[in-house]
Amino acid sequence: MDKKNRAVFLDRDGVINDDDRMNMISSSGKVVKGHTHKRAQWFYLKGAIEGLKKLSDSDYKVIIITNQSAIARGFCTEKEIETLHDIITEELNEENIYIDKFYICPHHPTEGIGRYKIECDCRKPKIGLIRRAILEYDIDPSKSFMVGDKKRDVQCGKDAGCKTIFIDNSKRNCDTRPDFITDNLDKAADIILKKEKG
Repeated sequence: MDKKNRAVFLDRDGVINDDDRMNMISSSGKVVKGHTHKRAQWFYLKGAIEGLKKLSDSDYKVIIITNQSAIARGFCTEKEIETLHDIITEELNEENIYIDKFYICPHHPTEGIGRYKIECDCRKPKIGLIRRAILEYDIDPSKSFMVGDKKRDVQCGKDAGCKTIFIDNSKRNCDTRPDFITDNLDKAADIILKKEKG
């Protein structure tokens, strides 16, 4: 199916992957949740596979937009994240599920190490990653959605001109007034496809 000039931008952790199963120790000695960077650490959330399948079969491009400060903090390398994404892509392709591209921000303005400690334009809620995807794929943001489980995802989507869906997993609140609220990606896909038909 040919993809039109619209996309569903998906946050990765908390939307597809259950990142809260992970605990890392930061350079300052704090316990930090998340930062999945190996296949053995990757656990699909309820509804994630089903939602990805529906979106992959639709007229929307499926694009992952993810902050990966694990790189900035020195927990892993960019190559390790890229390798994980390659593995996930291959596994999904075997199920006829296709992700068009992963875009990552490897920076953190305060916890970063070396060249990664910068105030960048790609770390959500900034819209640098979505802007890159829009230019690369000629996407119309007004016909697109941003789906995420954090306030910064919703703000990023709004600032980029997309409709927004907040995944309310009862772990975080969102006061940024998303267009829609649901509790998993499968239901979010249903909202998107219903809006497409309507």
